[in-house]
Amino acid sequence: MHARRLQRRRKVPQGGEDVVVWVGPPSQPLSEVVSLQGPDGEAWSFLALERSVTDFGLASFRVHKQPQMDVEVSWLAYPNGINPAPVATGTACGQPIVVFARPSEQRPRSPQELHVAKVSGPKLGASEVVARSRAFNNISVATVQGGALIAWTADWRTWARTIFCKKPAN
Repeated sequence: MHARRLQRRRKVPQGGEDVVVWVGPPSQPLSEVVSLQGPDGEAWSFLALERSVTDFGLASFRVHKQPQMDVEVSWLAYPNGINPAPVATGTACGQPIVVFARPSEQRPRSPQELHVAKVSGPKLGASEVVARSRAFNNISVATVQGGALIAWTADWRTWARTIFCKKPAN
């Protein structure tokens, strides 16, 4: 994973030094990195892929404002691999979130679950299941007033669900 800081000089983007922030397993044609802005200007990035020949999961890591080599990578293990393995990031109720599809069990071709988790730095909090399907193909997150809208494609249809913020107790 390469990172390069981009800055504008006289309205022209200028690329900084190319830094290898992480050397991970090889990606697949459908691998996609998604990121969120952190509070200090860094990025929190997520990528679902093989960790080894026998392990698959969601890698999460921080890309610093000034890219650094050998970032710490956290893994959320999946019970099996999936392809595609869609992931999306966004904000709900003022909190950064990540939404990801993962197998429900270790058995090959097992049903999948769509999870949502709060992000605390590059680490994930506990996740909740939003939906179940044979397979998820795409996920998106949009911040809306009072929460977030999660949309996805699965089972030959497009679905959406709104996450509402809890109202403060009086």
